[in-house]
Amino acid sequence: MERKIRFAQLNCAENRCVADLASSAPLNDGAMTPESPIELADFEALLELLDRDTMREVVTLFAIAAPEHMIVVCRSIASGEARVVATAFHTMRSGCGQLGARHLEELCVNAERSAKAGDLAGTAALLDLAAVELERCLGWFREHRWVDS
Repeated sequence: MERKIRFAQLNCAENRCVADLASSAPLNDGAMTPESPIELADFEALLELLDRDTMREVVTLFAIAAPEHMIVVCRSIASGEARVVATAFHTMRSGCGQLGARHLEELCVNAERSAKAGDLAGTAALLDLAAVELERCLGWFREHRWVDS
């Protein structure tokens, strides 16, 4: 299940996706990167509601779905489909919030807002930041054995 998500390097079949747009867009992620990608209190609050097996399943589903949403975003930016981009980021942000990935959630909120405003260059820059943060989150889940390596 290991997936590297550097979208500036991703070779979408349609074209290069993000690299050209991201180079001209301002970087505005709204906050500094926190030391841990997962807010432990938020994660543990959800764990209190679920048994460990169910929590592992929820994390695994996120680990599968989030990279797929990022690929949809990449392709949709390349094809100018701002609404699809906004929807993908909106969908992703709810999973981030539930699992305590607050910085990634914030990046998704900002990217969704940017896409809704039609600013795909700004959204592309946020995509690259979100891809890095998603890798950090997936690494945390692997390190804490919530998903398989």
